[in-house]
Amino acid sequence: MIMSHLSQFVPSLSVLKDVRILVVDNDSDSRYLCSILFEIYGAKVTTIESIADALTLLDWFIPDILICEIKFSDETVVSLIQRVRAIGLGCDRIITHSHSLCLLPN
Repeated sequence: MIMSHLSQFVPSLSVLKDVRILVVDNDSDSRYLCSILFEIYGAKVTTIESIADALTLLDWFIPDILICEIKFSDETVVSLIQRVRAIGLGCDRIITHSHSLCLLPN
């Protein structure tokens, strides 16, 4: 009985099938956790450790979802947000909390 109710709260393992997610975080454990978590649900996850590297990557890789740490010691996430808007990533929703933000497609 409990399992039948639980299934309505747990998403299908293919809910993110082939969705390209870019995770930008300077903490290797956070990058690893995001990678494992989203790949379980079928996403194609690319992780990167700096804003500068993310800006370079965006020259040839356009993710469907961008998740980014907002507290970098020597970089600002503002340049990344500006770049995402300039290339027309199509993200019109931004989710933030004290340590990261998530740009979602419209």
